Amino acid sequence: MTPDSPGQQTGTDATTDPIPLPEGWSVTPADDLRTKSGGRILIGGAPLKIIRLSATGARLSRAWFGGEPVAPDPAHQRLARRLVDAGMAHPRPADGTVDRVGSITVVIPVKDDAAGLATTLANLLPPPDVVPPPDEPPILVIVADDGSRRPVDLDDERVVVHRNPLAEGPAGARQRAMPLITTDLVAFVDAGVIVDRADLNRLAAVLDDPALVAVAPRVLCGTQDNLVGRYDSRRSPLDLGPAPSLVGPGRAVPYVPSACLVARRTAIETIGGFDPDLRYGEDVDLIWRLGRDGTVRYVPEVTAVHPPRRNLGRMIRQRRGYGSAAGPLAVRHGDAVAPCNLSPWSAAVTGLFVTGHPVAGFGLAAWTGLALRRKIEPLPDLTAEAMSLTMRGHWFAGRSVLTALARTWSPAAVLHLVLFERHRRRIATLLVAAFARRVLDGPRQPVAAALDVTVGAVDDLAYATGVWDGVRRTRSIRALLPAMTSWPKPADRRAPTER
Repeated sequence: MTPDSPGQQTGTDATTDPIPLPEGWSVTPADDLRTKSGGRILIGGAPLKIIRLSATGARLSRAWFGGEPVAPDPAHQRLARRLVDAGMAHPRPADGTVDRVGSITVVIPVKDDAAGLATTLANLLPPPDVVPPPDEPPILVIVADDGSRRPVDLDDERVVVHRNPLAEGPAGARQRAMPLITTDLVAFVDAGVIVDRADLNRLAAVLDDPALVAVAPRVLCGTQDNLVGRYDSRRSPLDLGPAPSLVGPGRAVPYVPSACLVARRTAIETIGGFDPDLRYGEDVDLIWRLGRDGTVRYVPEVTAVHPPRRNLGRMIRQRRGYGSAAGPLAVRHGDAVAPCNLSPWSAAVTGLFVTGHPVAGFGLAAWTGLALRRKIEPLPDLTAEAMSLTMRGHWFAGRSVLTALARTWSPAAVLHLVLFERHRRRIATLLVAAFARRVLDGPRQPVAAALDVTVGAVDDLAYATGVWDGVRRTRSIRALLPAMTSWPKPADRRAPTER
């Protein structure tokens, strides 16, 4: 790398030309991005990375984060793409009013949900008596009727109904509809989900980035004034939060649901589409296979709304079904489905706290912080930065263990609690802490917090029983095992001008 090169990501190959961002696009900084040394050192992303920039690179990143578009210069594009791929920045399409809906076919799988289908169609399509502007292409819609007891019968020439005589599940219904699609893009929208033409346009605009193969909005839960509705409005498993992200194992957003998903048709066809053998988790499997050949992005600035579960029984069935997918997914994707990811040091620190040795746990955590210094040189405030990064890592590792205890290992913990008196008090304390973990990032109102803990415990146990049922069916315990990771390799300590 020459002295004028914008930047270098430690431990990566910068010789490959990146896929350029479309003309006029800009990049915005991730919420968790931290800068040091006047912008020449960037810390952030998921997994966490440290990127050192030259003076030119720091100047460019400041200009981009201030709203300037990325120039077509190859060196500028290389740096911008590197920041985007690291999760330190997010691409933003140029302002424009191009209507892309004509390149999208919407596929709606449905089974015995006429009301939900009507809601979705009403938001996607204008009323039949409304004449659209002549320059506005119509939305192409395929309803994939998955063996409904009362077949879908729509008197609307704008909608094609494809019926499966036997129910195959959402994956099979979508897959059966794929041969009917001729447009460049396909939008999968579940019956009952509310999304409109403007939303699809905004998602399609993000797919102007040729590096992307799929994009998903934030899926919020609709309002319902009952116990489950109030809980789901804050804790819906389909709502992946307000922060944009790349999608994949190890990312801040590991997967996106197919409740609303826009993808390139050719990318779906290349990987063989949805796996009809998966009744649940078919969208996770699809996203992870898509991510092997391209990039999937989560765009929470666009929102869709799904209906909440109507009662506690339906919520339990749904969560148990979600958990049952862990076993088959683990067989296909290995550690990507692990209930938690731990480095050996974080495992040791967590183990010391769990077994009642907090002083030793703090001591080991502090030692690992000091040991990390040589791996992140030459950062300013090296010791403080190393300790901060290490303690954050141990904290999140501990929280992930609590989550795994509640959502994966709780059946084994409860069985141990009943059968064995030894360590009974400690296991009970850990289980209470695991089920109450939502208090750490939940509402401050006591009633809402109590609701999150009590209904959340039912949520966790339902999911966990599904996990163990999936393990039984697949005869593989991979879905129960944590993934062991390691620290990054020591940073390249040469000066940026020498690369």
